[in-house]
Amino acid sequence: MRRQERYYTSFNVDFVENPGQHYTLPKDYEWIPTKKSRIRKQKWVYPLAKAFAYLYCKFGLHITVVGREKFAEAGSSGFFLYGN
Repeated sequence: MRRQERYYTSFNVDFVENPGQHYTLPKDYEWIPTKKSRIRKQKWVYPLAKAFAYLYCKFGLHITVVGREKFAEAGSSGFFLYGN
């Protein structure tokens, strides 16, 4: 494939088109769940997924974190984590 250089003229320019890119969400779409069943489900699905991810990373992928105590220094201000 020959290299092509393309330049954006605005943020609305699309170089690649797909069949569903003009799909719009319905007016009554809920970004934040308000139905009680969805809220209840969300309260138990998230902790289960988090526990599964922890166990999978620890025992399935054998991931270890070196220098874990440095995360506490960031506190609630956040940090960027780079993994190699």
